[in-house]
Amino acid sequence: MTLGGRFLLLAAAGILLPAFCLAAPPASPPKGSAPVPLVERYRQALSLDPENLPLRYHLGIALLMEGDNKGAVEAFRKAYPAFTDSPEMNFNLGLAYTRLGDPDSALLYLDQAEGAGALGSPALYPMASALYNVALLYLEGGNGPEAVRLLERVLTLDPERKEIYRLIGETQARARQTEKALAAFASYLEAYPDDLQVREYLFSLHYNRGLEVLGKGDGTAARGAFEKALAYSPESPLALYYLGYIDYSAGNHPAAAARLQDLYPRLPENLKPSAASLLYNCALALLQGKRADLAASAIAPLVGADSRDSKALYLAGNIELERQGFGEARRLYERVLSLDKKHRGAALNLVVAEQGMAAQLVAEGRELFRKGEFAAAAETLTTAQAINPADAVGRAYLEEARRELGNEATGLLKGGGKALEAGDARSALDLARRALVLDSSAAGGRALEEKALAALSGEIGRLLATGASRQAAGDYGAAEETFARVLRLDPERAEALEGRERAIRGRRAAAAKEVARGVEALEQGRLPEALTSLRRGQQLHPDSPEAAAGLARAEALVGSLVAEERQWGRRAVSEGRLDAAREHFQKALKLRDDKDIRRELAALDGTSSRRVGALVEEGGRTLSARDYRRASDLYRQALALDPGHRGARQGLDKAQSAARQAIETLLVSADKAFAAGDTGSGLTRLREILAIDPADSRALAGLEGARSRAADEAAGLVAQGNASLAAGRTAEAESLLRQALAIDPYLPEARAALERLSRPGGKKTPSVDLEQRYLEGISLYTQGRYEAAVSIWGEVLQKDPGHEKARRNIEKARRKLEQIKERQGG
Repeated sequence: MTLGGRFLLLAAAGILLPAFCLAAPPASPPKGSAPVPLVERYRQALSLDPENLPLRYHLGIALLMEGDNKGAVEAFRKAYPAFTDSPEMNFNLGLAYTRLGDPDSALLYLDQAEGAGALGSPALYPMASALYNVALLYLEGGNGPEAVRLLERVLTLDPERKEIYRLIGETQARARQTEKALAAFASYLEAYPDDLQVREYLFSLHYNRGLEVLGKGDGTAARGAFEKALAYSPESPLALYYLGYIDYSAGNHPAAAARLQDLYPRLPENLKPSAASLLYNCALALLQGKRADLAASAIAPLVGADSRDSKALYLAGNIELERQGFGEARRLYERVLSLDKKHRGAALNLVVAEQGMAAQLVAEGRELFRKGEFAAAAETLTTAQAINPADAVGRAYLEEARRELGNEATGLLKGGGKALEAGDARSALDLARRALVLDSSAAGGRALEEKALAALSGEIGRLLATGASRQAAGDYGAAEETFARVLRLDPERAEALEGRERAIRGRRAAAAKEVARGVEALEQGRLPEALTSLRRGQQLHPDSPEAAAGLARAEALVGSLVAEERQWGRRAVSEGRLDAAREHFQKALKLRDDKDIRRELAALDGTSSRRVGALVEEGGRTLSARDYRRASDLYRQALALDPGHRGARQGLDKAQSAARQAIETLLVSADKAFAAGDTGSGLTRLREILAIDPADSRALAGLEGARSRAADEAAGLVAQGNASLAAGRTAEAESLLRQALAIDPYLPEARAALERLSRPGGKKTPSVDLEQRYLEGISLYTQGRYEAAVSIWGEVLQKDPGHEKARRNIEKARRKLEQIKERQGG
């Protein structure tokens, strides 16, 4: 393990997890003094020990936590030589560059973190979320292909992040990679079938494809595209229109008519003339083909009550004449003649239709008479006589039907009289009115009705009083119903008519106030209040267009906000921001209680629980390895996700207690080492203390003198080592130099001399040499020497053309050079 392996990982500072959860336990300041900021503690320690790369690394973390991303990168780059194969260092550098908006550099170091084993600890190194954020930067910078490549890589790391398919689909759709976009959206909808925006997106892609191939004359391919579009918007007028057009063009008139006849009223105005022509031609072809019923359905949309299309009306009349629908044919020909009095065909066919209608009505009337349905028979035969007064058979049956109705009315009136004598005025009134319906001139009918109403005057008076009372109390609905009860007894009662009208006006006025209140609340963003008022308004006046429009607008806004919150929640999950995701899902639930949202929230809680468990488990392992600082940070991350987690709280207390004990033990050990003249060991103990608490005053006090003594001792050994090296005594030189580094491992002179010593050594294997050269390029990139890094990676590619990391890194370095050139003005 490198030096970095023993120190704190900033798993997700700022981007992935709240930075405050990584704060180190502060050293106790003197009473009455302000606490020293974490960054300043590290800077104080580094002022005494500037070559201490782990401290430099921790300074970078502290800077990153404070949002000084540029300063963090500078600190990380200086510490990088001691941490080249550390997943922590590379991961944190990747995060820092992400926050600086430099996706190329971020990706380079995240790749290094992956190569160093970061994927093995997803709770500590959320690579999927880190790469996702880099992909977003590429999207913002317009580099869609690189963004998609990264997003697909995220999905291989975490296949459950289905939300990413939507982002991939949108990106590929903008790049006109339609097939790939369709596949990505389809995968997304398997997980989130409720997303209407994506369904609309898919509809548009298929629909536009249909228009494209239809324009090229490929009706078969166009049909397939429009049918696929309908899978996402089954009621789309546009897609259905073009399918009808394709059917018509193929000569399939029944299919074309079937699609277009119900669709016609919903079509945009600019398409209606074309659709009308298609329907007319279909109807004509079907009539000529002796398929009159289908023809009637095809022409129906063109002959509505407000139609003034005499051509369509005449064809519809001919179709009805063919179907022997003489009555409808007659009405249609009359409409044609009202538009064109000289229309010869309509005038001739009207005579035929009337003759056929009269004969038909007489036959229907006779059949009704035989069944004993005298009222219906009389009505039908009366119509027939009006058309053809000379029909003697029809007139005879009509007279018989009227006699039967008169007899039936007489019987009802007798029953009504008996009911009135028995005190049942309601039944008497009902029987009198039934008799008058059968025979309006029935003797005694009106008299019986008036007597029954007079007997009911008391009940009517009580109902009128109740209605007035309810209206005065503002209960307009109940008042309206009460007055309606009166009118069912006495339809002409003026007080009831007036009372009902006042109740209706009052109810509608109250509804208008509620609607106005709801619209005002909607305009001011008070959505729950708006919904309540608008729903009350609609209850009071169900037919109010204002209430319907306001409620539709409010509910559409709710739907839009719910969809937006869910989308942001899913995006936050993909970014690894679980707290933010939970907040978005909870907001969506407040707007609309939905089982699918609850399911997503439950899944999020499961993810959070697993992450907390992994952090606590890793904290325990780290604590066992006596890395108290990192253990404390891991427990804090767990508590940030679940503040009440007992294991995390206990672990944090234990780690902090163990850290205090370790510092005391290390101080004792350092004192003993210095007393025994072992400056190197004493210095090492002091540095270990500062790794736990960089503000420990005792360690800082001892460090300055110890480092000076160590430097003097090490310098003497380095001088001896260089002399031995010059004399060719390499083994002796190596031993002396390693002794110097044992005293002070950060002594640059000792490192440089040992490096010179190792150069003439044995040859490394080609694979190790190649990888070493690749890492040298990383080091040069870290130092900002981009041209040198490109040169090194170019050598790697010459020896191994399949080295994809080197190839991609060359592209990144070249983009860096271009950016520098642009900033410098070309």
